[in-house]
Amino acid sequence: MRDIKLIFDRTFSKSIVKKLLWLVGFILLSIIILYFLGYIPSFYEYGKDPKSHGMFYDVMAMFIDQRNRCSNMSTLFSTIVDVVGLTIVNGLFIAVMTSILSRRVDMYEKGLIHYKMRGHFIIVGYNKLTLLLIKHLYHTDPKAQILLLTSQDVQRLRKKLGAVLSKAEEEQLVIYSGDMSKKEDIAALQAEHSKTVYILGETGQEVDSVKMDCVRLLAQDLNAKQAGKQIRCYVCFDDPDIYHTFLYADIAPEVKKCIHFLPFLCDEVYAKRIIVDNIVGQPIDSKEGIGTSSRKHVHVVIHGMNHFGLALAKQVAQIAHFPNVKTDDMNTLTHITFIDPEAGRKMRELKGHYESLFKLSYSCFWDANAKAERTWEYPVAKDADYSYLGANFMDVRWEFIQGHIGDEQVRTYLHESADDDTQYLSLFLCQSDDEANTSAALNLPENIYLSANVLNIYVLQHYSNAIVRMLATSPNSRFARLTPIGNIEHFFSQELVPEEKGKLVNACYSGVKDMTNGKEIDRLWQQLTVAQKWSSMRSAEMLPIRLRSAAPLEAMMQVEHSRWNMEKLLGGYRPLTQEEAAKVKSDAAMKKTFRNAPYYAHLDICSWEQLQVTDPEVVQYDADVLKVISLLRP
Repeated sequence: MRDIKLIFDRTFSKSIVKKLLWLVGFILLSIIILYFLGYIPSFYEYGKDPKSHGMFYDVMAMFIDQRNRCSNMSTLFSTIVDVVGLTIVNGLFIAVMTSILSRRVDMYEKGLIHYKMRGHFIIVGYNKLTLLLIKHLYHTDPKAQILLLTSQDVQRLRKKLGAVLSKAEEEQLVIYSGDMSKKEDIAALQAEHSKTVYILGETGQEVDSVKMDCVRLLAQDLNAKQAGKQIRCYVCFDDPDIYHTFLYADIAPEVKKCIHFLPFLCDEVYAKRIIVDNIVGQPIDSKEGIGTSSRKHVHVVIHGMNHFGLALAKQVAQIAHFPNVKTDDMNTLTHITFIDPEAGRKMRELKGHYESLFKLSYSCFWDANAKAERTWEYPVAKDADYSYLGANFMDVRWEFIQGHIGDEQVRTYLHESADDDTQYLSLFLCQSDDEANTSAALNLPENIYLSANVLNIYVLQHYSNAIVRMLATSPNSRFARLTPIGNIEHFFSQELVPEEKGKLVNACYSGVKDMTNGKEIDRLWQQLTVAQKWSSMRSAEMLPIRLRSAAPLEAMMQVEHSRWNMEKLLGGYRPLTQEEAAKVKSDAAMKKTFRNAPYYAHLDICSWEQLQVTDPEVVQYDADVLKVISLLRP
């Protein structure tokens, strides 16, 4: 049998209702005991007080208010009732109410109280993005509440946020303590009444599988509640490979039914802010752009093959396509260079991830501490499957240098690049160590700071950019071109996933004539696969470069096809082998078969000239870029 004291302690320390039930129980028990004491002859005598309404009434009246004395009650009995009433009513009642209120305040501070909410934003997890997101959402809709679910210490978190949020922002924030992997905590978010959900993850616990489990639980909750609509759900991924898998694969039907799934990768979004949105520095193709008759090409040098460095390179590869390219002249191709002490190993890993891309692209590896010559490879010529594709048609080449930026051969390479009048050079110093990046920025070859061919010198600073900014803004400083990056304050300055522009691109390709018909544009968008949506969004991202290029239609069509080739190859597609191409030629239906799983091979990954022969009907799609430009022009 359980100890009565244990039962009392457990129940009394839990809910408010149980506290009140215990209080009522004590009162009733006390009154019953006092009532039966009244039957002792010397305690209560009827008839003495004409105003008496009976013993029970007299006991109750004095129990509640000691001034309601009755002559029928003996002095001893009155004293007993008086003392018990004072103890229960004035003592225990006040103590219980104080405990209830204190517990309520404590539960609120710890994020254990849940509320009915509508039209709110939901943030799941607290990490480096959460504070910025709270501020962004407040300025997006100052009247909407922001609900944060976190497994961190809510009391400490409140103090931390209170120091940086304005009073108005803090008033709109509601914090729940909970776990994103628990069904009941997800249900408490009331996502069916929310505007948007952001699944960010907790600091130090960024596990993509846990975030996707949260998506699953959210879908189960919405389907159980029969929400009847899709909730926009942004999911922050940490692993680039898992993220890219979800860019080109549709999610489960039961999830898709109620969740509009929008994945994003921190490094990629920030790289996009720099390369595409130009939040700092100059465009990589200069403010004038690269037109048909230009002698220039883009050269991006990245010191550090970490996740951020690779994200930068992919962004450049996605958008740096220009109308002056001659694929048989390497000096007109966009040039991406990596410098890293482990460039050899990391290059092999990168080529393993994007095998088809590097089978079709010029690439070069050399060791800064060896005296071997730089030799550019074009693997297609040696590949039995793809040799039929002929001469190079990719307009991006890749170079890998194993060494440090301070090595003599690397410095010579940078010096020569800065002196080369045929290139626009942008240098990214993005090692994981802030001090190493700052040191490298201050010790570059002198002409890097002076040459008009050098557009940008970006210096990654994870914590504070004070030193770099001070040096860059000092009067007559030789370091005026240094631009610190890494401050994520601009992270939410644009759409995380640029769907609105992508919808317009898709509408153009779909032949929509009335671009104000939002319902039709949305309907066509929902019919697309995830990969097709991203294709339209990638096309929209290239708009600024197209505008600066100002090339004629034929040249722009070729540029769009080059962009499309790169997009497909980075997305895991490959060209058809010669044998597969022959099958498509004899049976056009095979084109779709090879394009889908498990092949992911596309007939149209080829040169512009070959496309007009093998699949001329799709050429018109590239012509539609002009419509896109007229629609999306700022």
